[in-house]
Formats: sequence, C-alpha cells, structure tokens
Amino acid sequence: MTASDADGDVLTYAWTSNCLDGALRAWRARSQVLFCGRRGRYELRLVVTVSDGRGGSTTGQTTLPVGKPTAIEAPTITGSVQSLAEVEAGGNVNFSVDATDPQSGALTFRGCRPRV
Repeated sequence: MTASDADGDVLTYAWTSNCLDGALRAWRARSQVLFCGRRGRYELRLVVTVSDGRGGSTTGQTTLPVGKPTAIEAPTITGSVQSLAEVEAGGNVNFSVDATDPQSGALTFRGCRPRV
C-alpha cells in the first residue's frame, strides 16, 4: 500500500491484522513484516491507517491467502455429443464436449486420433 500527503506532511502508519497470535514488527512503519503462528488455511486481513498529524487520515486494507492451497479439483465434463454412433475406417466423427472447472480456470481440449 502506498500513501502520500499533498502538503508534504510526515505520515504515520498504524497497522492491525486478524492474526491474533501474530506480531507485527514496527507497528508504525510504512512497510511491515508479520510473523503469524496460526496454522491452517485462512485469509489474513491487514488494515493500515495513515495519518498526517494534522487531522487528515485514511484507511486501507488488503486480504492475503495464507497456508497451503486447498486441493485442486479436476474439471467435470457436463455433456458430450458425437455426430455418428459408428463410423467406417477412414471416416470422420465430430465430437462436442462441454466442461466446467471448479476453480473457474480456462479449459483447453485436446483430441487424439484412434489407431486403426
């Protein structure tokens, strides 16, 4: 996070977080290093209030994922259609496949030619 003061006043920074057992080093510094002993997967919320010492202040916040990511789930095929049920050697069959990704990622499709 960055902050500036139009009058050039010296800014002070006051940080808080939802890491109850953590320790922020230099609570009033512009940059922070947070040591959080909490285990597991969670969202770490950091809030900073910036003040100019003359009554002006603003607050910003960010949320960071902490811990190992949850297991990645495989895409699911939700439907498929083929143009022919049977085809002779050398013939063509058209396939159409619909699929979804639980993580909302982009999907790619790849086909292969059967061995005859």
